[in-house]
Amino acid sequence: MLEPLPKELQAKAIANALESSSPTSRPSISILGYGVTTKPIVAFLNALGKACAIYDDKPEEKGAEMKNADSSGGGDVENILLDSREFCPESSALEILSPGIPPDHRYFGGARRAISEYDFIWWLENSASGSHSSDFVDFGATADHQSSSAPKSTKSTTSNTANPRILEEKQAKSKNQTAQESSSRADEVGVAIHKSTQVDSRGDYSASTESMDCHVTATAAARNDRKNAIGEKADSRENAESVKMPQAAGFCDDFLKKPAAAAPCTAAAGFVGCQAVGEGIYLSGNEQAHRADSRKSAQKPTPHTQIWVSGTNGKTTTTQMLTHILAPFGALSGGNIGTPLITLYEQNAPLWVLETSSFALHYTKTATPAIYALLPLSPDHISWHNGFENYVCDKLSPLARMGAHSVAIVPSALKDHRLCKEFAGEMVLYRDSNDLRAFLHAKGLELGENDLPFFEPFLLDASIALASAVALMSLSPSVPAQAVASFVPALARFTIGAHRMEEFYVCAFGAEWLFVDDSKGTNTDATLQAIMRYKDRALFLILGGDDKGADCTEIFTLLQHIHKVQIFTIGSNEPKLLALAREYGIKASACGSLHKAMEAIYKARDRALLALESKGSTRAESSARLAKDFACLLSPAAASLDQFSSYKERGERFKSLARSLAPSTTS
Repeated sequence: MLEPLPKELQAKAIANALESSSPTSRPSISILGYGVTTKPIVAFLNALGKACAIYDDKPEEKGAEMKNADSSGGGDVENILLDSREFCPESSALEILSPGIPPDHRYFGGARRAISEYDFIWWLENSASGSHSSDFVDFGATADHQSSSAPKSTKSTTSNTANPRILEEKQAKSKNQTAQESSSRADEVGVAIHKSTQVDSRGDYSASTESMDCHVTATAAARNDRKNAIGEKADSRENAESVKMPQAAGFCDDFLKKPAAAAPCTAAAGFVGCQAVGEGIYLSGNEQAHRADSRKSAQKPTPHTQIWVSGTNGKTTTTQMLTHILAPFGALSGGNIGTPLITLYEQNAPLWVLETSSFALHYTKTATPAIYALLPLSPDHISWHNGFENYVCDKLSPLARMGAHSVAIVPSALKDHRLCKEFAGEMVLYRDSNDLRAFLHAKGLELGENDLPFFEPFLLDASIALASAVALMSLSPSVPAQAVASFVPALARFTIGAHRMEEFYVCAFGAEWLFVDDSKGTNTDATLQAIMRYKDRALFLILGGDDKGADCTEIFTLLQHIHKVQIFTIGSNEPKLLALAREYGIKASACGSLHKAMEAIYKARDRALLALESKGSTRAESSARLAKDFACLLSPAAASLDQFSSYKERGERFKSLARSLAPSTTS
């Protein structure tokens, strides 16, 4: 089984790998899997003058791209492309994982120094700043104190000895002096960051300080060199994006144009109670938190705060919503969506909102969010995690690393889990949107039942986004009240993204027919939510794909109580779905492909129209009558990769077929 390095060994391993110059037959930094997350990491390492050995399961498809992984990165290096079967642990000093690599990978199981992208970025961040990336930034104070002369980054370097490929000694000294001046200015305005990770985690980095010193300067310098190489175009794009950000009342223009510097932050007073609705909200104030609080000490400024969003369904929507309402504070999204983590690091983005997958969480042992928002969990990726309990443990794993000055928003169904009970920070437990509305009320933000234009499950996503933003702001006491008050109207302007219960109408048989693209419904729970939304219509449901070992029985248990429903099966789990349909007495058509499913749906509607016409209705009357009650829903309860490159391609193909195959007014 592929197991990542424990946190206490990571810093030294990374530093040694970057320092290593011993001749080997292949580069000592290994990239296991070459995809969206690892490509920019390779480019970053190339800019440091470090070549990578890239191992991929399909190297023949990526040869030219992988051979010259980053021709614009500024590094005079040559990566080598190897088949995953050629991975050799003995020649590898560090392995950076693409998060989708399964733990039982046939050839990577022998990796000895594997780390996730999250932990690699965490090390870069902490080695450069000397502090922890989950330290809170008082955004309001930052806006008050930041001036146009403030440096873009407050990272300090710890050595004047830099890699000559990256930085001359004189440049390193200048950067070090700038960082010291910035730190001095921060002291003058009373900047103090509370430590939000557990106090003893600091030792993970101090143990290898000497071996890291020269890399601290080289790493920070490489980032700046890469930004300089991009030139004025990057600066103009960054400023253009900043200008587009909605500005909360009380925040200066300069704050929107530059990453947030460090600022004072005090812990919010613990709130206990508010149990009038459902199971209510429970915010812990346990002894662990008090002990951690008593041991906390002021840290050097850090350039960003991380909010992680995870769960089974709704991660993307919640991440997008949260990024939208926190845009005035420089928030950018990343992780599964948006900007790669290494790019966020290079851009010095002040606030990271990361959609975090269970795969990434499984491999991450050190990196820690300041705010962790967990949406409800249901069985998903069971085969990858080897069971639902392992999936839940991976989803809750950040709680074990988060300290007293952190906030976790967690479904109340998990409150008795060991990791929840041992959590040291402020915990918000919720059952539904009403519980979160009660939490927001307790924090001084009123959310009326009709203030947001969303139905469930999007209303829950919106409530979690608001709760996360308010939790962050409660740890920034100088943020003006009107800025927090702007969250609700800003969120009300948010538009739900594509492929998640995306409704559209198609003109067919002379009437408008409702189609729903829920291609993001890749698991049972998501499909159950979609079915409930359209259960009162004549529902034509397209199911099937790679169900990742999940049990689909619950879907058919629900469908047997819906009077007007037909299913059309596609994908690799079609035999399983057809067997369940027979067992539960659900009308089903075996289609195999999405194209054949759409053809079958239109043929079924044509037959129904002919039946009505035989009773004396005109085609126009029949079409209008049936269309009023009809919904064709693509919610496969399965992943797409058995037939498509992504759920996006599946959704786009569904919309294209719905329109291109639509019959005219005549049959």
